[in-house]
Amino acid sequence: MKIKCWLLLSYVVVMILPLLALYLFYISIERLDENHAFEEHLNVITEMQSIEIQLENPDLYQFNSGYHSPLEALINEEWHISLYNAEGFVIFSTDSIMAPINRVNEELLFRDLYELRRGHRVFTLKKPVFDDGGQLIGFYEIMVPRQEWLTGLENRKAWVFAGTVSTLALIFGGVVIFLNRKLNLPLAKLMEQMRHMATNLRQGEISHKSKDEIGEVIEHFELMKEELREAKLQVNKEQEERENMIAAISHDLKIPLTSIRAYSETLKQQFGEASKIKNHLEIVLSKADYMSQMIDDLNTYVLLRSSEYELDRVEVDGEEFFEMLISGYEQWCSQEGISLTTEMNISGKYKVDVKQMIRVVDNLMNNAIRHTPRGKKIWLAVQEGGEGVPDWIFEELREEFLHTTFKGALILVQNEGPTIEKREVDMVLQPFYQGETSRSKDHKRNTGLGLSITKMILHKHKGELHFLPCKNRGSLLVAWIPDIKEQ
Repeated sequence: MKIKCWLLLSYVVVMILPLLALYLFYISIERLDENHAFEEHLNVITEMQSIEIQLENPDLYQFNSGYHSPLEALINEEWHISLYNAEGFVIFSTDSIMAPINRVNEELLFRDLYELRRGHRVFTLKKPVFDDGGQLIGFYEIMVPRQEWLTGLENRKAWVFAGTVSTLALIFGGVVIFLNRKLNLPLAKLMEQMRHMATNLRQGEISHKSKDEIGEVIEHFELMKEELREAKLQVNKEQEERENMIAAISHDLKIPLTSIRAYSETLKQQFGEASKIKNHLEIVLSKADYMSQMIDDLNTYVLLRSSEYELDRVEVDGEEFFEMLISGYEQWCSQEGISLTTEMNISGKYKVDVKQMIRVVDNLMNNAIRHTPRGKKIWLAVQEGGEGVPDWIFEELREEFLHTTFKGALILVQNEGPTIEKREVDMVLQPFYQGETSRSKDHKRNTGLGLSITKMILHKHKGELHFLPCKNRGSLLVAWIPDIKEQ
């Protein structure tokens, strides 16, 4: 049965149950009256007869009569007697509500005479009293409580109330158990499977087989999961084929490029004096170097994207390692006519892939040198995160730099020269992105993989890369990796 039908059924039952309880209560009262009516009637008549004999005395229906006192001894605390004279004035009453001076309406006084009326709580009998000459001198009214019937009524109330509450509790408990079994447990399993799917954890099959709405959702989820699994296998297969194809093409291109470069070097040495031949050979060598670098970057990019590739990390001393890492760039900058300033303030232990971290700094410096005109400056520094802002950081970037500091090592490369717009910041770190060639002093395009590869290497070290442009001044690249404790 559908969950909607179960819920509607439980709602109808809860709505009908109070009406059913009232009906059962009414039926029980009727049966109580039927079972005790005749016997109770006879008992009341018998008890009243002994009192009626005393109430026939005409002297009782006079004001200030001395005969009223013995009447209180005839009845118990639960019985009530009221005496009226012929005009309807109350002569005597054991009921505190009936004041002696009150007068009863004549119509009410003559109503239901000689009839033993059965009320909800009491039996009532009212009769007239005549003197010896047959003249009306008054009335008496006797009220006898239905104590046994009232006790039975209270018991039935308690039973009906207890039964109703118990039934409601059972229905509520049943609905809770039903919802927990039909909704909560399967939904919890479904949510757990979704979390596993989002985090690529191992997933099992949900053991919930039903024909309700949740069962249909789970059935469709299992179908979707199977389709996604097959699609993922297909994507992985295609990715692996693509990586193998790129690796094969790169290998096939690398060999002839190496031969071209070797023969070009030989020709340059033999015919280097001829300026025209020399220029042609330099162009050939330059293009061969560019293609070789492009193939290296492409191989590295494919390797880093592979799910099977793991960094070869070793534990190093921070001061010794980073000192080695930032050294050796002075000559390169000097050849380009650029002033290089280096700083280092680092300590602690780090776990890094040495080869890949060298590539990180090479890529950062290559990017800076390509976009720094002659006569301008580059700053290369390594410092611990949270140690403040270096004095040479562009003023416009100081506040933004504070938001990029973490516990660990910060590699900072800042250069003067043309930069990009802030809207391009997210794109510049994407693979194969090539900015305007006017930013580069040699006006040549590159592979567009250098900063993307740097970002991927840092991510595999649990680190980050930030590009901070400063309009009309230059750019700041911030590379961060955590220390061995944070890793």
